[in-house]
Amino acid sequence: MVTRFVALTFTILLLLGNSLPAWGTVFTSARMLGTSGGLLADAKDLDAAVINPANLAFWGDRSLRVRLLSVSAGVSNNSFSLADYNSYTGSELSEADKTDIIGKIPTSGLTLDGEVVATALAVAWKNYAIVFSGLGALHGKFSKDYFELLLYGNELDRTYSIEDTEGEAYVASVLSLCSSYIIRKGSADTLALGLTVKWLRGYLYGGSSQVEGGITFHRYNFEAAGTIAGKKSEGGSGSAFDFGAIYKLREKWTFSASFLDIGDIKWTKEVEEKIFTFQADSL
Repeated sequence: MVTRFVALTFTILLLLGNSLPAWGTVFTSARMLGTSGGLLADAKDLDAAVINPANLAFWGDRSLRVRLLSVSAGVSNNSFSLADYNSYTGSELSEADKTDIIGKIPTSGLTLDGEVVATALAVAWKNYAIVFSGLGALHGKFSKDYFELLLYGNELDRTYSIEDTEGEAYVASVLSLCSSYIIRKGSADTLALGLTVKWLRGYLYGGSSQVEGGITFHRYNFEAAGTIAGKKSEGGSGSAFDFGAIYKLREKWTFSASFLDIGDIKWTKEVEEKIFTFQADSL
């Protein structure tokens, strides 16, 4: 029965792990940065505490480890690579370039995500760790119509929509307590589970709650109308936890999976929502 439970638990983690946004799990060290975060199955030292807590059980060095201050940042989007950026920036765009750029943007729009994490103190000993960090994060989504208007100019009698536009940003601090245990150790395989409990404190939040409308260009005039609504808060608190698993087989294969940040911040202080409407036309 225990073996079946362990197998079922690991299967669920493998199917559903890493499906949630993270409270400060971008690159935590130069090692993580150098591999673009590709160390989920082999995170070492204090990296294990925020990538997959189950890795804490596999440390060779069980001594006290301390990291006093580190800062990391990450930016990503759903359309363009660094090679694209270098190729198109600073050069005159041909029609083929414009078509290629527009083709890379999904119909739903271009998304941009960024995060900065400052770890003030991280301590690990044996299979336990404690991490205190502050972070700021943002998420933006921009309608594909923006880029078509920018690259091709306005098309007569076409409405350029802003409805696929959204934005969100927050600043918070996180206190994380991590532990890991080996629950199966056989002659050829080892399975460890890890848990991280997080206490979250939010300091500032802002985000859009409604964006609708657009602008239409005619031969001699234009029409624009829409509504933009946003929320802000100056404080909140909450909790979250991570759950991870590591399975090592014959010292040749390592399988890793984790749930990250199951939980959220409840923003309760100085909560405000503002709604802006606009309407314009020209002769």
